[in-house]
Order: sequence, then C-alpha cells, then structure tokens
Amino acid sequence: MLQKSSSISRDTPRTSCKARPYHPSMKIKELPCGYLHMTMNVAVNGLLKQWVMYFGPIAEVLKPAKLRQMVVDSAKELVKVYEREG
Repeated sequence: MLQKSSSISRDTPRTSCKARPYHPSMKIKELPCGYLHMTMNVAVNGLLKQWVMYFGPIAEVLKPAKLRQMVVDSAKELVKVYEREG
C-alpha cells in the first residue's frame, strides 16, 4: 500500500535530492527557513527507512507515524551497538 510520506531536511544538498529523487512522485519544496520539505507516495518499508537514515540527523520524518517509528527504533538499536564496550 502506498502512503504519503513527508519529511523535512535541514541541510541536504539540493542538487542530490533534485538530481536523484527517491521516487518519481517525490515533490520538493524549499521553505523560507532554507529547509527542504519532501513528499512522495511510496510504500513504507525498510528501503525507505534506510534512505531516510542515510541523511542522519539532517532529515526528520514528519509522517507517516509508522515510518517515523521505524527510524526511531533503528536509531535506538544503533545507540545500543555503540554504547557497548567493545
């Protein structure tokens, strides 16, 4: 099932998102504050989550809540890995 996904990017290189969009339905709007607001109609899955996480702390998923939670869960797991003594 396709869902509308919405995210904000604080510092993503504009040329990267515009030249290589994640999906043909991707729409990018530059906000007055300089952030990018991206929306697309895509399946919410692990591939989308990984794409969002590629941008690290400069991207934030606004919706859907399911994708946002997937990113949160993965980020928590990553913290656990790096907090272990190696």
